[in-house]
Amino acid sequence: MTPHLMQSVVGPDGTVISKYVPKVWKTPLTPAQDSIIVPLMRAVVTNGTASGVGFPPQDEVAAKTGTAQERNQTATDDWMIAFAPASHPTVAVAVVMPYQAVSAFGATVAGPIVKCLIEGALAIQAGQPTTGIATSCLH
Repeated sequence: MTPHLMQSVVGPDGTVISKYVPKVWKTPLTPAQDSIIVPLMRAVVTNGTASGVGFPPQDEVAAKTGTAQERNQTATDDWMIAFAPASHPTVAVAVVMPYQAVSAFGATVAGPIVKCLIEGALAIQAGQPTTGIATSCLH
């Protein structure tokens, strides 16, 4: 969608002068590409590297994890990108955790943060900002 910074312009009397209307800016994937990539990213959550993160099934999260940029075998940058719900995304998140222990992974380090952000955003969208958020996210 086109980037924007405001939702609406309001006049001094409180009336809405103009409102942002979402417009497609670019299409990142063709439908054929989407039909291949999205199920693979769903599998990362259901059976793959992010299966231990604990995403609720009803959130229908699709993700990709990674561990990269080894720094002389002393640290890595661990990351995860995700969106939900996979069938009709309304939330997208990217988390990078630099300078992690070599024994860490994207799913174990960035995964819990992504989970909290997605759960929180979906709860807010549903009008329930404090329900459905894991207690571990509130620390």
